[in-house]
Amino acid sequence: MKPSILFLLFVTMATGGLAVPVRAQTSNFQHAEAGRYDVSLAFGLDPAVVTSVGITRWTGVGDRVVGLSLEGTLPVADLDVHDYRVGAGASMSLVRFGTFLLATRLGLSARGTQNVHFTAHGFGADLAAFFGHYGQRTFAAVELGYDKAVLEHIEHRPFYLANYPDAVDGWYKAPAGTFRFGLTTGVSRGRMSLGLRAYIVRSEGWEELMPPLGTTMSLSCSF
Repeated sequence: MKPSILFLLFVTMATGGLAVPVRAQTSNFQHAEAGRYDVSLAFGLDPAVVTSVGITRWTGVGDRVVGLSLEGTLPVADLDVHDYRVGAGASMSLVRFGTFLLATRLGLSARGTQNVHFTAHGFGADLAAFFGHYGQRTFAAVELGYDKAVLEHIEHRPFYLANYPDAVDGWYKAPAGTFRFGLTTGVSRGRMSLGLRAYIVRSEGWEELMPPLGTTMSLSCSF
């Protein structure tokens, strides 16, 4: 028997705790310049309690400056390599109104989790838009985002198979996505930036998820 839609939704939500890519970076787009690197460390409820490390390389593409990012994330409570997220993304500003910017970020990720019921690995994509004030020393913006789990591989474990012996391992199309609404703010001094994100998440069906609120604090150093 193939997994039910409810079971696939449960799997997607479980991997969703490490689902959204490229979160160590809370970028001050005012400082984006070709040739710059940002190295970041983040800690927070995202929605699991996690720590992330990432690096962004800002490069010129035509008349734009694009930030190309890599990031890895692990849970804090149990540093188990079976619970992971690795991601890559691209960020850029689209429109400038003085110190106000409209920017976007696209990310792709691979993520996984393991519990008594299953081991799951999956792939997802994330799209976010930011609009707000980005000054030399401070920034604050509204964030709107959408994360989509695209594909999940499920391997059922003995505890689950004892109750559902006909369960079939394999790749399945993930049924769920989440919307994200929040605020991003921070301060920049010299080469250092301190950022804070707070956001709420909702399912595609607009149901409240647990936990309903995510927060992340990040520290970045540029060179």
